[in-house]
Amino acid sequence: MQTPVGIDVKQPQFGWQMKSDRYGAEQKAYRLVVSDSEDNLNRGNYVYDSGKTNSGLSVGIKYAGAALKPATRYYWRVTVTDEKKKEIDSPLSWFETGLLGSQWDNAQWISSPRTQVSPYRSDFVLEYDVKNVGKPGPSTFVYGAKGADSYCYITIDTRKPARLVAGAVLSKKVEYQNIDISNIITSQALTNHHVRMVVHGGGDYNLQIQIDGKQVKSKEGKNDFGVNCMRDSVGRSDCHLYDIGYVQQLGFDAQFSGISVSDTKWDVLLASDPKTYNAEGNGKLNTWTFNEEINAPMMRNVVNIAKKVKSARLYATARGFYNFYINGKKAGDAYMAPGWTDFRHRIMYDTYDVTSMLTDGKNALTIELGNGWFCSNWGWTGSGWSDQYGFKPSAMAMLKVTYEDGSSESFVTNRDWKVSDNGPLFVDNLYHGVIYDARREINGWKEVSFDDSKWQHADVLAAPDKNVEIQGYVGMKIKKQHNSESKIR
Repeated sequence: MQTPVGIDVKQPQFGWQMKSDRYGAEQKAYRLVVSDSEDNLNRGNYVYDSGKTNSGLSVGIKYAGAALKPATRYYWRVTVTDEKKKEIDSPLSWFETGLLGSQWDNAQWISSPRTQVSPYRSDFVLEYDVKNVGKPGPSTFVYGAKGADSYCYITIDTRKPARLVAGAVLSKKVEYQNIDISNIITSQALTNHHVRMVVHGGGDYNLQIQIDGKQVKSKEGKNDFGVNCMRDSVGRSDCHLYDIGYVQQLGFDAQFSGISVSDTKWDVLLASDPKTYNAEGNGKLNTWTFNEEINAPMMRNVVNIAKKVKSARLYATARGFYNFYINGKKAGDAYMAPGWTDFRHRIMYDTYDVTSMLTDGKNALTIELGNGWFCSNWGWTGSGWSDQYGFKPSAMAMLKVTYEDGSSESFVTNRDWKVSDNGPLFVDNLYHGVIYDARREINGWKEVSFDDSKWQHADVLAAPDKNVEIQGYVGMKIKKQHNSESKIR
């Protein structure tokens, strides 16, 4: 990296390379000097001067001067002495420090007030209320549905003796558990029964079921039991939430309500469905994608630049992935920022020079937010590899503007930002890809003129533990892109 922006270490390391067409050319000594301005460098006012150092080293040379200031550009030059005692000056270069642990001017972690629920979720708690209509009988709730010949089900039959059937339709119907639950459902009264299913989808489905708060025991007397699921094209188990619904036996009507999905790892409610579903006993399968109206968060704020701008830096990070835009143009050329770390210990942030992206007056700051490595499902099956660090992505950013009159101003993420989760990106997952519905695109939402009066205020999430380091990242730039072309024969 020749002129990096956002160096976030107290002792950056320098390197250089001699060029010569003379055989045997060699560095015998060097002198490295660093200043806080170009003028000071030229005048000999240094914050670091290595002095003439007799060494052939030209990489990994540590800065050892006065403490570097955050968000500051430094200029440097090296003078090399060759084997003929000739001194050669390098061209002037520079680097710019990041925040170096300084405050983010009260920037907050923000997200949508609602939570996106991926159909690829493999671990979840599914709850619902059900009652028979007209007469006692079976009520069948469906989950993990990928089609009419591929779904799992739970049937509760309130006729005496009451029974629970756990099974699947995998080209044909298979029962895995047929359990007497007359000790739990003791009456044939047409009342609501509350069902709670704890589902782990690594391998096949592993279920723990409670009805009206009482644990259902398997035929073997255990608290949990397995239900086989479909396999993908290479034979791996394919146990995820997928679609939910119902299918009612001919002549038996039922009513389903209070459907909700919670997170097993963090023990939080992800989303609930306020609708009541009147299930007609016609034998037809009815399924839908749970919570599909809640998509990846889109966040925006409009700020006013009232004076002439000298320089502007954007510091941005996310627990998840983010794209940051200013007036509709993307900041930087990175993908999947800010990159993976163990979020329990370290979160990276990115620094962008956005001076040229700002205009006089109003400017639109917008963020697209995704799950990334922070949450959602990792891998294709992998029970236990869901929501490793949290259950909801969030972003934090600070735009620091320095004006030509010497003053500065910061614009930060907080509750004043507006957010919509009704956009086109329904699923974003490292392994399962994306489901993008172009019909739900919101035209102009990255522009100043967009009317966001119907959008919600952002939800402010708790900051990471104080022991979590927020550290700057300066990565390599994209050198080349390859465009693939698919053909249908």
